Order: sequence, then structure tokens, then C-alpha cells
Amino acid sequence: MSEENKTQTKITITAPLIFKGTPNDYGWMQVAVKEDSGEYPTTIAMDFKEDKVKQCSVGDIVELTGYVNSREYNGKFYTQINGTWFKNLDSGSRSKASAKPTQQESNESPFEDDGAF
Repeated sequence: MSEENKTQTKITITAPLIFKGTPNDYGWMQVAVKEDSGEYPTTIAMDFKEDKVKQCSVGDIVELTGYVNSREYNGKFYTQINGTWFKNLDSGSRSKASAKPTQQESNESPFEDDGAF
């Protein structure tokens, strides 16, 4: 194995949760946050084991840590962030009764499904 394959890039993000998917057959689920502290807002998705993200809801402020990895398949590269640490910092200050459901709360993914999950 080359040295390049032994290194991983760690990423930590604190942002509001905008999407919480449903678990797949292996117990992994996708969550997404909207990171807007920089010049350009960015939506970032990570894959987590279901038990790590059970106690959160869309709108909560969360801190996510994961490792970025890419793989090549048939001449194309696929990038994924595997979450390793999840912390719910705020259970959302908005009233659940007055909040309107969003596309993400209806479990429709804002991301294209490339079948790599």
C-alpha cells in the first residue's frame, strides 16, 4: 500500500442540520448541514451509523467530524465523508409547532443518488 493511501483528511463542521435521511440496510444514514460561515454557503453531507444521529432533528445545531475519502471505479472518482463523531449542540430554538416542514424533513434527499452509498 502506498503512503498516499494511508492518509486521510479529517473534517470538522459546526452548522445547522438541514437533512436527515433514512438508514440503509447496513445501518448507515446520510445527514447534511448548511455551512455558511465563509464567503460562499456550502451544503455538506456525511454518512453516519444510525445510532450516532438518532437524537437529532432538522434545525438542530450539530458538530460533525469525519474523514474524507475517494475511490475510483470505471474511470470515475467518487468522494464520500464517513462520519466518526456527532454532537448535538442545540436542539433547535424554533418552535416545532410553528415550523413548516421542508423538503429535507420529508426525507427527500437534496443530493443526486449515484448508487455509491
